[in-house]
Amino acid sequence: MSSNATVPVPPIPPDQPRDDLGPLPRIARPFVDWVARIRATVHTKLLAGFLVIALLLLSMGVLCIVVLDRVNRQVETLTALNRQTDQAREMIYEVTAQSHYRAMALLTGDQSWTGKIDQAKDLFVQNLAELRTYAVPDRTAFFDDLQAANDRFTLMSSHVTALDEAGERAQAIDMHIDFEHTQSHVLENALNSLIADSQQRAITETAAFASHRRFLTLAVATFSGITLLGALVLGAILSWSLIRPVRRVDWALDRIANGDFKTRVSVPNRTARQSSWQRCTPRSRPSTPVCRPPSIRRSRSWSAPRASSATSRRNSPSPSCRASATSP
Repeated sequence: MSSNATVPVPPIPPDQPRDDLGPLPRIARPFVDWVARIRATVHTKLLAGFLVIALLLLSMGVLCIVVLDRVNRQVETLTALNRQTDQAREMIYEVTAQSHYRAMALLTGDQSWTGKIDQAKDLFVQNLAELRTYAVPDRTAFFDDLQAANDRFTLMSSHVTALDEAGERAQAIDMHIDFEHTQSHVLENALNSLIADSQQRAITETAAFASHRRFLTLAVATFSGITLLGALVLGAILSWSLIRPVRRVDWALDRIANGDFKTRVSVPNRTARQSSWQRCTPRSRPSTPVCRPPSIRRSRSWSAPRASSATSRRNSPSPSCRASATSP
């Protein structure tokens, strides 16, 4: 086998076994040979394979994080829309409760109902301020108009309360019916429109969430399968690119051991194995001539000489050989 790394890899001899890929299909042979022909050490190939597999697993993890973030944002949107709807209903109840408390105060003359009106107004203001912080979508203009309407409602309620406390109940009732009660309907209509819009958005977002969940689940499953399959295929190709040349050499050595000295084997990228093979075989013949007994030079097969003086003298080196062997 030649050690020249610049010579192209010769074709596989006709008698060389081609079914040496073990459990791998035949379609993997070009990839195995291509990896085997890469001029790099075994350590470099293994390191590159591990890095590629690590990148595949890392990309799968990143995809899962992106999908979870998308699902989390959709869940937060649905939660905010449902909370927005519930809080708007509470605000409508507080406006309706103020009208009820006002009617009871005007009919009974009991000023304790006035305190309940003030409590309902405070709850309405608190809910409005909280609703501004998470509204979906941003409704700055809507909440500004709602705040202005509530300020007018509060001002009218103050006038009605002042007339009632002054004993002018008839005027207080008229102002309540003509202005305060009418303004309460403005608040209720605005909040009802907010509820209707939030419910419609929640329905749309729920349908989009179901569709995206199916798509994202399929995407994660597909990419995970491709990643795992790619890692397995890459590991198999990388391992067989290292094992296959060894199996070829083992096959050639078995043929040689059986007496077929014309056996040739094709091993791609021998540069990675050349140093180890050269440590097992002499690189070149020694410069000093090796003195062999005449019997060895006459015949390739030589048996151990018998212990006799004549044979020892006949097989002893010549003077010239002794001189060359003792020379530095």
